[in-house]
Amino acid sequence: MIYNSKTSGVLCGGYVIANGESNNGVLRGTAGGYVGYNLGGRIEGNSSREWKNVVDGTPVIPGENTAFELRKNSIERLRLVEGYEFAGGFTGKLETANIADAGSLNLLFGLIKASNLLGVLSVVYPEESNTSVDGPLTNVTVDEWKAWKEAIGNNGVYGDKFNEIPDNLEQDALNEKLANYKYGYKVKAGRTTAATLAIQGGVAGGYVARMDGGKITEGNATNLKSVTAYRNSGGFAGEIMSADVANIGGIAIGNLNVI
Repeated sequence: MIYNSKTSGVLCGGYVIANGESNNGVLRGTAGGYVGYNLGGRIEGNSSREWKNVVDGTPVIPGENTAFELRKNSIERLRLVEGYEFAGGFTGKLETANIADAGSLNLLFGLIKASNLLGVLSVVYPEESNTSVDGPLTNVTVDEWKAWKEAIGNNGVYGDKFNEIPDNLEQDALNEKLANYKYGYKVKAGRTTAATLAIQGGVAGGYVARMDGGKITEGNATNLKSVTAYRNSGGFAGEIMSADVANIGGIAIGNLNVI
């Protein structure tokens, strides 16, 4: 589980690359700006969940304790995501976690019990809520801008233009100036031949390449420039597939019989 966490690239944009090919039953080449492969995990932004009662002797009060800031789970200033099989601006591959065949199985200290399984039961669905991915030159503070321009930004193709931006701008004025130079992020799946295995892809999406079940709520992909893939590509999702739940003998959660 990941709550209220973000990652940021350099001002001109960061790269995420996974260039391996999936084969011999091993999934490779899955890249995402925030997470490459989400197997039944929860990524929740603006979360008020209390995950630890006390830190360094101080009670945790989400939204009030500054060490636990309420914010989106986000990747800022992304320039390129490239995965050989699956590439997504936020998530490469979103997949339901499964319990393998078994006669009886106890989970979560006996809270969940699955018995007489005849097939495979999908019990953990991945969820992503209040998330975002954005391109280069976004959410840049005045101090970050001054340091970056002095070290890097005054050179190269935009050097002359960036030097015209004064260093004494207020934050709102800087945001307005930089908005003229935002150039977006790219997502690319590297496979150039047809997939022959289920773990192979050639799929790309501005937010997620492939969803095998799961739920995305308030997911945002902003300043997307291009999505390229051999098999399927989408501005938000490359592929969305329904997750299957196999036949089972019975499930009990606490004292509640579900099936």
